[in-house]
Amino acid sequence: MIREKIVIKSTIQTWNYLHSSMRAKDPSFASDLDRRLPIAVKKGNLSRAKELIEHGADLHVDDDEPLVLAIRHGYLQIADYLISVGANVEAHDHFPVLFCAMEGNLPTLRTLAEYRADIHANSEQALRKAASKGHLPIVRFLVERGAYIHAENDEPIKVSAEGDYVPVVKYLIGHGADPSIPYLYGGERVRSYLEMFHAGTINAYRKMIR
Repeated sequence: MIREKIVIKSTIQTWNYLHSSMRAKDPSFASDLDRRLPIAVKKGNLSRAKELIEHGADLHVDDDEPLVLAIRHGYLQIADYLISVGANVEAHDHFPVLFCAMEGNLPTLRTLAEYRADIHANSEQALRKAASKGHLPIVRFLVERGAYIHAENDEPIKVSAEGDYVPVVKYLIGHGADPSIPYLYGGERVRSYLEMFHAGTINAYRKMIR
């Protein structure tokens, strides 16, 4: 049994060496392991994904497609594992951060931030996406970490008002957003909230636009 384990380990080491050599000679080289890794991730098979990577599969294949697939399909354990072993947290033009913000996936977004993903990329796109979907926990997380609430001409409060997301509007106003902006863009619930709690600002705004 011990001898069999030694033989298996030796075989894996030899394969990893050959695999690395081929990749060094030809950057476009993709092994069978590389092709199998995204399939394992799509199926949500964490143990298989680990096995493939341990045997030499490239977790950066196709601009870190395995991580992108894990996040897109909601396989958080696989995503966490891939990040922990070196996946590029900013793959596909910051897709992991943006998708988590859009889907309200705070646990994985926290992990991405811990591994130094740029949560402020593309002019606070993550904040703008989260606000447009009404994901207050994501909005709060980003703002607490320095997100600029006035990005892209106050887009966060505009899009949250358009979606009639009162909690997000309330939070952004509490952090310095102008209450007259959501009044202009908001739905019925947002306007009712503003008329009740920001009557002075709204009345002044009404007079100004007459």
